[in-house]
Amino acid sequence: MKQGVIKDISSNRVNNWATTSNIHWESTGNFGQAVGTSLQGYISAKFSTLGFTFGKPTQIEGDYEGDQKSDVTWVITFSDNEVATIYNYKNGKNYLGNEGQNTTSITEWNVGGTSPQVVKRVATLVGLPSDSVNVRS
Repeated sequence: MKQGVIKDISSNRVNNWATTSNIHWESTGNFGQAVGTSLQGYISAKFSTLGFTFGKPTQIEGDYEGDQKSDVTWVITFSDNEVATIYNYKNGKNYLGNEGQNTTSITEWNVGGTSPQVVKRVATLVGLPSDSVNVRS
């Protein structure tokens, strides 16, 4: 779990939430929090950028080729209880076997959540302009 203890300059207090661009968040890796989320949009980012920002993702392991549609997932909880999931979908080795991409080479990511606003929040956290993301309508 990546958790920030960052001084919030605007309110001059210390809290357990990481603060970036006035967005308070915590990377939990807790799949229970992801229940009820669905695809909200897409971002383009390097695996290393996501890892630097959110910490180590949860590895998804399948019993056989095609068993799992994702290889890695980050679960992000925001201070207003919105949840975002960032994951690859049907382009990695879990789904495609040897034909799939290594997770470190993947640059197209799905963003799940309970509302479209999580896509722009994730984009902001990784330093992407909000107009560069694809939000489902």
